[in-house]
Amino acid sequence: YTFSGDFKSGGNQLSFETAVTNYDKNTFSSFDATDNIGSAAKVDWLNESKKSKSLLKVGAGLEFWNRNFKEIERVRSVEFYRDWNLLSSNLTEDQISVYGVLGIENKALKITHKTSLLNSGTSFNGWYHQFKSNVNMKKWSIDYNGRLLNSESVANETNFYRHKGVVKYDLGKVVLGYKDDFENNLKADISTDSLQKVAYRFYEYEYFIQNPDSSKNKYRLFYNQRNDYVPISNNLTLATVGQSYGGSFEWYQSNNFNLKSTTALRRLYIRDQSLTTNKADNSLLNRIEYQLKLFKGMIRTQSFYEVGSGLESKKEYTFLEVAAGQGTYTWKDYNGNGIKEIDEFEIALFQDQANFIKVFFPTNEYVQTFSNQFNQNLFLSPSLLWKNPDGFKKIVSRFSDQVAYRIDRKTTQNDLNKNLNPFLGEFQIADSNLISINNSLRNSLFFNRTAKVFGAEFTYQNVEGKTLLTNGLESRTNESYTTKLRLNVNSNFSLTNQYIVGNKINLSDFFNRRDYQIDYFTVEPKLTYQLGTSFRIATFFKYQEKENNGTLTFNDFGKVLTGDEKVFLSTIGLEGRLAALDKGNLTATVSYININYNGNNNSPVAFELLEGLQNGNNATWSVFYQRTLANNLQIDISYNGRASETFKTIHSGGVQVRAFF
Repeated sequence: YTFSGDFKSGGNQLSFETAVTNYDKNTFSSFDATDNIGSAAKVDWLNESKKSKSLLKVGAGLEFWNRNFKEIERVRSVEFYRDWNLLSSNLTEDQISVYGVLGIENKALKITHKTSLLNSGTSFNGWYHQFKSNVNMKKWSIDYNGRLLNSESVANETNFYRHKGVVKYDLGKVVLGYKDDFENNLKADISTDSLQKVAYRFYEYEYFIQNPDSSKNKYRLFYNQRNDYVPISNNLTLATVGQSYGGSFEWYQSNNFNLKSTTALRRLYIRDQSLTTNKADNSLLNRIEYQLKLFKGMIRTQSFYEVGSGLESKKEYTFLEVAAGQGTYTWKDYNGNGIKEIDEFEIALFQDQANFIKVFFPTNEYVQTFSNQFNQNLFLSPSLLWKNPDGFKKIVSRFSDQVAYRIDRKTTQNDLNKNLNPFLGEFQIADSNLISINNSLRNSLFFNRTAKVFGAEFTYQNVEGKTLLTNGLESRTNESYTTKLRLNVNSNFSLTNQYIVGNKINLSDFFNRRDYQIDYFTVEPKLTYQLGTSFRIATFFKYQEKENNGTLTFNDFGKVLTGDEKVFLSTIGLEGRLAALDKGNLTATVSYININYNGNNNSPVAFELLEGLQNGNNATWSVFYQRTLANNLQIDISYNGRASETFKTIHSGGVQVRAFF
């Protein structure tokens, strides 16, 4: 429960807030109920007054937290616990804090000094100072933000100083600058009078030259160095030195053309290998971004190209259980031993199964890597070139095309020509040199894309991924051809049809039961009846065939797949949507799925082929209701269910409330 108020009179501002919380650890028991009730209060005062051409600010504040006070949402600022060096501490006694602030502002100068005290019995007692200044003269610009903390408790004492500063000198067409970032955190154990392991120091500084911020086309050159210190023998000792050199530029010729580029070279030197797990490293990063429009926007292209090198640790992964329905993976105990093994997790197809997340973590094994990332988008829209086309131009203007290509590759091969080539595929790289590669190509050709009566879309898509883990390589491929047809019979009825042909391949060095190649095709006609914007109902039919092909040989993995599973899925369904102004939207779907499958139900291949359902007759249904309450509150209510011949019916539901600020 909170009660607050604000008062303003002349140049004075006064605000206060009080709060009471009731936190019962034993909700259904009276045991240990003496610490349930907590309270807190704070008051802030600020006076602003004009003195000549300057604004003088004077303020003070007081805050009290009872030891039993519990936050439901964060009350203090994000930086509070870092400012007071309390990230690894827990204050268990009453807390009281007091601060005073003094500041002055005018055209050329802004200065603020704030002094604070925080006390929590014998748990913590500290003084905190913050000094901020901003000076703007004719050619000089100086920014400084410094903070100093001195604190002590029963176990330790702290001296924590840090600052950030930027100095610029404007020569007209050129700006010279210097900036630095310094932290010195001396946290000592009182009983032994020695530095704790969490003590550290770093000093990072940079010299740069650039043109003014108001310039249309921009450039920047810089030199940066960072020194890191760690505690050893009760002193902070230099462990690593990092040096970076680089530059960037932005070129804006017009609204139809712009180009950005960044290049940086970084060298990491190890001063004492016993003090750090990092490795000496030379890394390079070069990035280019490019946008172009031609012929009134008929041709639009966007490019992104990045190459780099550096050290990278090999990765492992595991699966962690989270709150029910809040994950992305489900566990299938294929061998029935009750042990959660790495190759027994699948991407959840239903929300009630999504109880695990996949977490990658680095190892202590480092490798030198060379990375290449390239993105290319191309849009062709002939209709933008002609206003009222006729004849051949009219036919051409009905077509449009969109191409998207992306590759992200990391290898250990030290071959400059290959490392710079963004079109090098996984089969052109030896497995012994590959760290990871992910590439995708999608091309969509549209006919009558915005026409009211008839339209068509033809799409080719190929997504490939290959990753080196500590156990070996894992590879996934999904290639498909899709045709979509749309016919609006009249203002109420529309007919669509989708036809897909493709194949999926999954190969692993270390999990043989996850190896498969699935050839599939899908046809899905759909009839929709639309009544205005408030009501829509549709019926659909979906037929799928999938086969695990057992005759292919994959030499790069040294494997011959031997599967012969095949499945036929027939789905018929009904979906509807009802929308009412100021009352919300209601969406419902029900489907009947008949599955004819000839293989083992309990395997990764079966999970992929059956889409999480069971052999025989299945049914799924869902209801979703969304409504906006007041102006900034939205409530979602969902219910999902599914049933099969061999398993119990599963029901799942949820309620979500959103507040918009």
